[in-house]
Amino acid sequence: MNPRITPSLRFLLLTAAILTVSFVNTAAQTYKRTVERTFLTNETPAVSIDAMYGTVTVKGVDSRTVRVAVTVTVGTVTTAEARRIAEKVEIAMDGSDDAVDVTVDPEDATPEDGRQSLETNIEVSVPRNAELEIDHRFGKILVRDIGGSVDIDGKYCSVFVSRCARVDVSSGFGGVVVNALTIGFRIQCRNSTVTATGIPEGEISNEFGPIHVSDASGNVNIRGKMADINAKNIPGGRIENQYGKTVVQLPEDFDGVVKAKSDPGQVHGNIPLRVLETPPAPGTGKLRQMEGRVGKGKDSLIIVNENGSVSINMK
Repeated sequence: MNPRITPSLRFLLLTAAILTVSFVNTAAQTYKRTVERTFLTNETPAVSIDAMYGTVTVKGVDSRTVRVAVTVTVGTVTTAEARRIAEKVEIAMDGSDDAVDVTVDPEDATPEDGRQSLETNIEVSVPRNAELEIDHRFGKILVRDIGGSVDIDGKYCSVFVSRCARVDVSSGFGGVVVNALTIGFRIQCRNSTVTATGIPEGEISNEFGPIHVSDASGNVNIRGKMADINAKNIPGGRIENQYGKTVVQLPEDFDGVVKAKSDPGQVHGNIPLRVLETPPAPGTGKLRQMEGRVGKGKDSLIIVNENGSVSINMK
């Protein structure tokens, strides 16, 4: 006896069939195109990388060569179409004894209907003391073990830098993470989190994202605007904030003068800071300004928060 097919069951079966056909017809086919080059250089070549989508990975090695591998991955309805799009990505590499330039431009590879995925991954190894410059739009940047200067314009990228010497990073809407730097650094971010650990003297600015700094060997200048600032184990510097909390934990061996001011927020902590004559906000009983000296006062830490609280503590 055949089961009765009701109108609602007929509708469900027809919908399932349509969805199945649609899935089969639009399943993405992937094509990969890889281009590799090796350049013989001196020990300190200037290496420039210009990219738009995907991941850029650069590492320093004990060698006098620059090795570049660019992989273009395209997913679309057919393999033939994916290959056609991948071949239209412009990959240019030029090198000499003292300079290597890598440019990956996918602008002409975008189909009119836009129904495709396209990613360009660039992997580069450079001499450890190379001078590195990266200009990237959308994706991720990873750099490590570079003894020369590192200059990164990340635009909408997440940026990760470790075990490098001199670092200059800017990122509009991607997070920035740096650690184990040795000589100096500058970080400019706009709308994401900045995390810096194991750093030398340097400066950080961020407009709309939080800033986390820890374990600095030199003075750090920090400027925030619309988010919290957390600084741990920094010997000195200047911290400015506008609308977020500022939390500072001084190192156990801190030796310096501390000046902290918040208007109209609260300033508090567990270290012996002298309360200045500036009166608290009316009716709040909260301190607006404090300063004091710990040890011999060798270093200096100045904290100014326009509209948020300041917390200063020592272990």
